[in-house]
Amino acid sequence: MLDTILALAQIFRAQGHDLYMVGGCVRDLLLQRSGSPDIDLTTDARPDEIKRLVAATRPLAVTTVGETFGTIALHYPLPASAALAEPPATEQREPIFSSLAGNHPPDVEVIEITTYRSDVYRPESRKPEVTFGDTLEGDLLRRDFTINAMARDPLSGEIIDPWGGRADLERKLIRAVGDDPQRRFDEDPLRMLRAVRFAAQLDFEIERATAEAIQRQAATLGKISNERIRDELNKALLSPRPDRALRLLVTLGLAPYALPELMELRGVSQAPAHSKDVYEHVLRVVAGTAPRPALRWAALLHDIAKPRTRTVENGKVHFFGHDDVGAVMARDILRRLRFDRPFIEFVSKLVRMHMRANAYLPEWTDGAVRRLMLEADDALPDLLDLSRADITSYRPEKVARAVARVNEMEARCVWLREQAEVTPIKSPLDGNELMELLGREPGPWLRVVKDRLLGMVIDGELAPDDRVRAEQIARETLADVDATPPERAPRRGPQPDRQSGAPAVAQAAATASAQTDAAPADSAKREARAAARRKSRGAVTPARPASPASERSEKSQERQRPQATTHTRAAPRRSPANHQAPAAQHSQAPHVTERDAIVSFLDDYLAIGTFRDICPNGLQVIGKAEVRRVALGVSANLELIEQAAQARADMLICHHGLFTDRDPRPILARQKRRLKALFDADISLLGYHLPLDAHPEVGNNALWLRRLGFTIESLDFGAYQGQPIGAIGVREQPLPFARLVELVAEIAQATPRVYDCGPAQVRRLAVATGAAPGSLAEAVARGCDAYLTGETAEGTQAIAREERANFIAAGHYNTERLGVQALGDLLRERFDIETVFLEVANAV
Repeated sequence: MLDTILALAQIFRAQGHDLYMVGGCVRDLLLQRSGSPDIDLTTDARPDEIKRLVAATRPLAVTTVGETFGTIALHYPLPASAALAEPPATEQREPIFSSLAGNHPPDVEVIEITTYRSDVYRPESRKPEVTFGDTLEGDLLRRDFTINAMARDPLSGEIIDPWGGRADLERKLIRAVGDDPQRRFDEDPLRMLRAVRFAAQLDFEIERATAEAIQRQAATLGKISNERIRDELNKALLSPRPDRALRLLVTLGLAPYALPELMELRGVSQAPAHSKDVYEHVLRVVAGTAPRPALRWAALLHDIAKPRTRTVENGKVHFFGHDDVGAVMARDILRRLRFDRPFIEFVSKLVRMHMRANAYLPEWTDGAVRRLMLEADDALPDLLDLSRADITSYRPEKVARAVARVNEMEARCVWLREQAEVTPIKSPLDGNELMELLGREPGPWLRVVKDRLLGMVIDGELAPDDRVRAEQIARETLADVDATPPERAPRRGPQPDRQSGAPAVAQAAATASAQTDAAPADSAKREARAAARRKSRGAVTPARPASPASERSEKSQERQRPQATTHTRAAPRRSPANHQAPAAQHSQAPHVTERDAIVSFLDDYLAIGTFRDICPNGLQVIGKAEVRRVALGVSANLELIEQAAQARADMLICHHGLFTDRDPRPILARQKRRLKALFDADISLLGYHLPLDAHPEVGNNALWLRRLGFTIESLDFGAYQGQPIGAIGVREQPLPFARLVELVAEIAQATPRVYDCGPAQVRRLAVATGAAPGSLAEAVARGCDAYLTGETAEGTQAIAREERANFIAAGHYNTERLGVQALGDLLRERFDIETVFLEVANAV
């Protein structure tokens, strides 16, 4: 790296330009501290000149995403890989220019060169106005703190320190540059969070006048984008003193604008069970975890719902359901801060399961431990670490006992995992074998039998290779299912006892004898806790004034929040009158197809097992077994369901199913109305979200490209949960951008939102489901001339303008219905049944 910097400095000086090391790299050099591998340089050269001058050093890539702000990033191979990356001497290699910012490979070093500049935030804007400068002193003046306002001449080693940064390093002091700290924070309010972060990273104190200015101007943090706040909070949480960073957020008044939920934890007593209030407990837990992003965020949020779930009964403080409510709150907080979905789901899982791990006892069976392992999956190591850190007692013997329990559970998990590698945990009979042995067609019975067998294998009651006994158990279970009334059919899958932390050992096929085994005292205890959880869930959503009628409705809605995988259920018994009108209509239908045959075909054809989403993909409500007419639409809202019933449909297939990943009470009210309408009409509901975006034949993205005259070049664009959901198309003859917009309007049957910022001719077009800014940046980096999607996200608009990229937003409904209509054509050809597409716009 030093050789590269020296080479750059010599090239710039030879052309009459300055080039200095500046900022954190100079600070860390003086502290003899290993900081970020990235190096910041500053120069009087403008961005176009920088790109010309750096070409002689032959960087791997030149990233221009910050060019508007005067920053050019250069990627160079690490010394260990330099020999492999060096091209032959006879080959003249041009650097790759890219507008895609973000993470870079671990074997790459990054040097950022920024033109001298000054940043100013206007009161009405979240984005800085950048003015380029001509002097090093002026550039150092616009920097945040004195310890970051030093420069070093790479050629002479001279330190330029006009604001006393070296003295403040010796005093371990964070002080704003200049005599007016308020002006520094006016220029960029994010610097207030940076002060907190540096205090936690370096264990420095914030100078008094600087701290007072932060307290006065804390509210201006509201002008900063959530993404920038997220990045600073991440760095602070990963520092050696994350608890100090959180405490400074509160004492300096920044928490209400960066993480308002943190303020609620203060003063929430846990006595007499715990001496510390929730706030102090959380700070100690965060400080006790390893510096891994998901683990630190889970430690911060694991008790975030305690203020909203606190109850006092007989002098004892309870927080019933705070793990469930906390998982919902964690999702909301992390979404607000613009984390990606896999990270959100991982952290919320840790929050939801932390009580389970804390409640472990040596008496747990191997089956109970296996169930915990299966549910935690790849989050298990972090879950165990969180459980250890959650022990914050001042009594060493209590901490030692609790840590020993966690260590024992970890040892059992390791042993059980080793055993599973020798003998995998799986049912002796799969679904096809069960249908052949029992002579039954696919149906709800199959899931019950499979869950029963798998549950017994998990509990060690059935060997994975014992096919004879498995067949006997399957027949017994099937007999129990056939004898069980539909409204009393067992719930799918094993259900955890969230409050006690021990996984439930109840089997999926619950028989009458199993129901009588529970003691009355245990039943009453579970009911009391369930009531407390219902009460705590209501705390997530602010109370609303209610009329007498709505009060009755609210009482009927206070049930346990449905999970994303529990919608599939048998329809309730109905009187014959409910079926008279549909039967008359169906008598004229051309063909009859089994519901399960359609579901099985679509699940395989769309490969739904590769997708995870908030709208559970596949069958969500079970209606009639025989299907003559299928209705299709975009979103399963009440209007669509009512129209499907009026059309005498037996099955409803839509792009968006029943949304479940929202606050409990409002979504439960909407779901109940929709479910009732489906059950009353005896209609099956299938929802396919991401599969209907990404499928290469009937997917929205592929259909858009074909209808616009593009040949599909790749289907690996715009990844979600590790699964590509976008596509890129190419044309032999470029299409004028204005004509592309006209074609989009014709297909969408609506006027799209257009950001005409790129080339006039379009040869390569990217299409993706969501309008994430990263998708547009990826499209530009991959040489696409335009980007088409459904929504108009603010960040994507900004990228379009900054990167001079074409961006078209045709509306979610308009972009999603193509795949649904194509699915109707597919079903007619495959099963010779009637289909009808219902024009009902999205209304979540």
